[in-house]
Amino acid sequence: IHVSEMSWTKKVVNPSKIVDVDDEVEAIVSELDMDQRRISLSLRQTERNPWEELEDSHPVGTIIEGKVRNLTEFGAFVEITEGIDGLIHVSDMSWTKRVKHPSEVLKKGDVVKARITNIDSQNQRVSLSIKEFMPNEWEDFVNAHHVGDTVDGRVVNVTDFGLFIDIYQGLEGLAHISEIDVPPGSRLEEQFPIGTWVRARILRIEEGEKKVGLTMRGVLQPTADEMEELEKEASERDEDDQTREQAKEHVVVEEMDEESEGAEDEAAEDEAAEETAAEDSAAEADDESEDKSEEEPEQEPEDDADQEEGSEEDSDDDDSDDEDSDDEDSDDEDSDDEDSDDEDSDDEGSDEDSDEEDDSEDEDEEEEKEG
Repeated sequence: IHVSEMSWTKKVVNPSKIVDVDDEVEAIVSELDMDQRRISLSLRQTERNPWEELEDSHPVGTIIEGKVRNLTEFGAFVEITEGIDGLIHVSDMSWTKRVKHPSEVLKKGDVVKARITNIDSQNQRVSLSIKEFMPNEWEDFVNAHHVGDTVDGRVVNVTDFGLFIDIYQGLEGLAHISEIDVPPGSRLEEQFPIGTWVRARILRIEEGEKKVGLTMRGVLQPTADEMEELEKEASERDEDDQTREQAKEHVVVEEMDEESEGAEDEAAEDEAAEETAAEDSAAEADDESEDKSEEEPEQEPEDDADQEEGSEEDSDDDDSDDEDSDDEDSDDEDSDDEDSDDEDSDDEGSDEDSDEEDDSEDEDEEEEKEG
C-alpha cells in the first residue's frame, strides 16, 4: 500500500501515522503485475472520495464558514470540511484594493464567510471568494462620486506611464503621464514621491473593469496645511481600522481558548474514564482471584500425611534391607568357619601321613640290622 493510497485528503509521509504493524486492514487491489509478481493495494478506495462528496454537499455557489488554517504569498487556506481546505486568492479578497499579501486582510485563526467559486475534484482544489462579504468600496465610491468631481488622494505607486493614487479606502485611480503637469527635465518620482498628497479630477469611471481615470491638469494642488489635515484624517481612519482588527483578533483568541479548554476538558474526561476502567478491571481481577481461592480445597494437610506415610514406608524398607545385609554377613561368617575347619582337618591328615612314613623307615632299618 503506497502512502499515496492511504488517504484521500492527508499527505501521508510516514505510514505509521495511519497503520501499525500487525493491524488488520481492508484494502482494494488496485493493480496486478503478473510479470513482476507484484500486487498494489489501496486503502483509501475502500471509502468514497470526499472530493466527490464535496461536489454533492457543497456545490459551486455554496456559502461556507470556516477557519483560516494557513497563509501563503498568494492567498489564504480556509477549512471547508475535515481534511479539505479551500483557497482564497489575494485577488478575491477585496473589490478594489490591490492586496499584496493575504495578511493585509486576514490572519491565521480568523473565522470567515466565503463562497465556493470553483471545485476541481481531479486536482483536489477548491476556489473561494470573500469579496462579496467585504465592504464594497467600489459601489460606495460610485454612488458618492461622478465624472468631473475633484478628489484628494495619496500617491501609492509611480510608473513610467503615470501615478496610481489611492482616492477612496484602497480604491486606486490612474493619472496618466499625459494628464500630469510635469516641469521639463523633471521626473515623476522626484515631483510626486510615494506618500505625497495630491488632488485630481475624475475623467472617467469604468464600471465593467472597475477603473477610474484621473487628470491633474489645471487642478490646484493642496497646500501644506491641507496636506496636514488630510494626513490627520487618514491617521484617525487607520486607528479605527486597527481597533476593529484588535477586537476581531480578541474574539478569535477567545474562541481558540474556548476550543483549547474544551479539548483539555475532553482529555481530562478521557483520562478519568481510563483510570476508572483500570480500577474496575483491577477490582474484577481481585474478585476472580478470591473466588478461585475459595473454590480450591485445602490439599496441604493430606500432602503432609502422604509424605509422612511415605517416609515410614521408606524407613521400613531400610530396616528390612539392614536385616538382609546382617543375614548375609552371618552366612559369610559361617562359610569362613567351615573353610577354617577344612584347613585344620587337612593339617591333621598331613601329620598322620608323615608319622606313618617315619614308622616304615624305622622298620626297614631294623630289618637291615637283623640281616
